[in-house]
Amino acid sequence: MRHAPRFFPRALSRRARRVYGAVLAWFLFVVVATTWPAYGLLARVRPFVLGMPLSLAWPSLLLVASFGVGYALYRWELRNGLIGADEDHR
Repeated sequence: MRHAPRFFPRALSRRARRVYGAVLAWFLFVVVATTWPAYGLLARVRPFVLGMPLSLAWPSLLLVASFGVGYALYRWELRNGLIGADEDHR
């Protein structure tokens, strides 16, 4: 009998699987929030947010937040030894 494929390798700890799962969920949310029909709920000119129409401010906010999520994941991986600092760029 074949086993179902695992999404994350067994070598990862439970905490690492949770962190990667949360990051994956965030980026799936971003994809859904910026495509039809979810984007259609916010595709308006008014109200203005920081001088931008809502239809432009929403993807801009998601872009900035996604950068923060990616940077936080990088720092978490670096702190937990999952990736090494590049010796040439210190």
